[in-house]
Amino acid sequence: MLLLLLVSASPATAKHPLEDIRQNVERFVHAEFASLGNITAVEVTRLDPRLALARCEQPLEPFVPNGQRRLGNATIGVRCDGQRPWTLYVPVRITSSVNILTARRPLSRGTVLAADDLVTVERDAAGLPYGYFTDPAQLIGQQLKRSVRAGDILTPAMVAPAPLVQRGQKVWIATQGGGVNVAMEGEALQDGAAGERIRVRNLSSKRVVEAEVVSDSLVRVPW
Repeated sequence: MLLLLLVSASPATAKHPLEDIRQNVERFVHAEFASLGNITAVEVTRLDPRLALARCEQPLEPFVPNGQRRLGNATIGVRCDGQRPWTLYVPVRITSSVNILTARRPLSRGTVLAADDLVTVERDAAGLPYGYFTDPAQLIGQQLKRSVRAGDILTPAMVAPAPLVQRGQKVWIATQGGGVNVAMEGEALQDGAAGERIRVRNLSSKRVVEAEVVSDSLVRVPW
């Protein structure tokens, strides 16, 4: 439904061409929404020919109501700031294609993703409400949190950083302070990805401490 907020036109007033409004909306969407993907289609709802909008002496000013930018069904405002001002809200359907990453084959939970596990496909971005990945570097080395089927879209909720350290693994516990570096042998009591803090047992003192995972064999304890 088109919502006309203000029209200052009389029957004798020249009407603004509806085709000009449509073209302004289309151009605006292609420019304003370009960062959301490759805009492939902008379908403007048919403008009611009975609309008596006064001809605008100035260039029309399309805008996004409330700053919301979304694909699929959206609304674009069109404003005339001429001597006979008016504002119109135009429903549109925005289709945008984006190249996203999917699973090349069935993959089980716990799989650490490699380049060969991924395949790129083109999809309508409006139909991807749960997010997606476009760069293989974002996924390679990540671990699946659940099994996926061939062709499944890989979303942020499906993956997590793969652990560098496994529970029960022997690691070096490093600490530094006062110009002194100390390393002791320990045992990881939890899995841990790079940058995560896990519990580690010092094999000499049997003391359990929290340490940050640095590499696949090293954790660090603050001094």
